[in-house]
Amino acid sequence: MDKLTKDWFALDFPGGPTSVEVADDPFDTDAPIVEMESDIDVEFITEICRIKHETDRTDYKDQMPPYQKLPRTRNLYISLLWNHSTRPIRYIDLRNRKDADPPPLTQPDEGSLKVEEHLKSKGLNLDICCQMNLQSQGYFRPHRDMNGLKNLMYIWIPLTYPKGSSLKFYPHGEYKPKFGNYYLFNQHTYTHAIQNMHSDECRYALVGHLNPELTDTPEFRQLVRDNINKQYNEQTNHGWTHKVNS
Repeated sequence: MDKLTKDWFALDFPGGPTSVEVADDPFDTDAPIVEMESDIDVEFITEICRIKHETDRTDYKDQMPPYQKLPRTRNLYISLLWNHSTRPIRYIDLRNRKDADPPPLTQPDEGSLKVEEHLKSKGLNLDICCQMNLQSQGYFRPHRDMNGLKNLMYIWIPLTYPKGSSLKFYPHGEYKPKFGNYYLFNQHTYTHAIQNMHSDECRYALVGHLNPELTDTPEFRQLVRDNINKQYNEQTNHGWTHKVNS
């Protein structure tokens, strides 16, 4: 692990602001992460992901452009479960100064279809969904992602979180998730990094982009607005390992 990444996980961060202003469009709110309560069956999804991990693994490092001086990741594997969108939203091709080509349209296989149907039963419609497997002693260096979506249209669903796992945002600090819930994740504004220092267990998660047409409803907007206020403006300290305003 390079020095920057080691320091990222070793140092205390100053903490986030005392409050967050909810934007007129709550998906544009400048907050790093918003917890959304649900009852997702993480054991069911994890078992499907374990099987897929053994048969279809893509080493994320192979996708890194040649101009980068240090590898962004170690022991990180990402598999595309499905993609229903033609928007160029995965990342920006800095070398060629353009949006990167979108991933190919991909229909879910039998196992992935079960995952998609389960998430739909919880009111979640994802344009694109990937499983992210961070193996033992793996990490993703501090970074931001640009995907062309609103701040809180990216979703993270933690499936396992072995001892030694960490997710840290600057300046807020470390965030601890709860299984069964999903998280709206602002990967544009806030530099973040992950690690899994467990001796042998893999850290499984789903990541993806919500379908704007099916997700951006008045009811869901109000739910997002309420959760932002609850977690940042009522000082209930959801998920953070220290006070948000420390």
